Amino acid sequence: MLKRTMRYLTIYTLGMLTLGSCNDSQNNDFQKTQRTLKVIPYTTYDRYYGIGTINCGPLGGVYNSSTKSYSYRIFRIQLINDTICPVELNISFPGKPIALYPDTNQSLRVFLFPDELTPDTIQDVFSFGIRGLESFLDTGLNKPTSLTRLIQPKGEHILYIGFITDGLARAKLFINGQSPGLSFLPVKSVVTDSKDKNSLDLLFDIRINNPQNYSLIHCGQIVFKK
Repeated sequence: MLKRTMRYLTIYTLGMLTLGSCNDSQNNDFQKTQRTLKVIPYTTYDRYYGIGTINCGPLGGVYNSSTKSYSYRIFRIQLINDTICPVELNISFPGKPIALYPDTNQSLRVFLFPDELTPDTIQDVFSFGIRGLESFLDTGLNKPTSLTRLIQPKGEHILYIGFITDGLARAKLFINGQSPGLSFLPVKSVVTDSKDKNSLDLLFDIRINNPQNYSLIHCGQIVFKK
């Protein structure tokens, strides 16, 4: 009787270990699927003075750091040089809170993901395939972020812009003077000091919980090189 009981116990234990192994495998497969699951972000295409812009997003999620939990949103922007001359892209964000309107008691931190964290190809997956996301959110939110790139004729550069919010977010990078063509953008242009006819000012317009709060950020320039 004792031998039979021990035999049954051994079979039961082996079965539970096998089941646990299967569950672990399924969990790993699920996590892998979550990282690679295809998504279809909202996309718009515009062209102004030979510069094409493709805005996609938002994508994002919730990040739990060691001290707090917060939601992030990411937008992917393709800038396409459809002219016959090189253009220089200059873009930056200050690393300090940017006020939302009309309630200026609310603010956002907007940041540009560095090239070393972004994928080499376009990936329509969660967080657009950005690498080292958690580490960047832990250390990079309070620092200025900037980028300067030369885009050759028929070439392009891809930007990834993010901010922290738990609200419904919409945003778009567009060129000053160009109609963004989206109903949630309350402002179409801004007054800038630039009088250089060989440059175009870049604006990043954000709307949170439409139509409650928005911000229009003058964030850079595109300069035509001769």
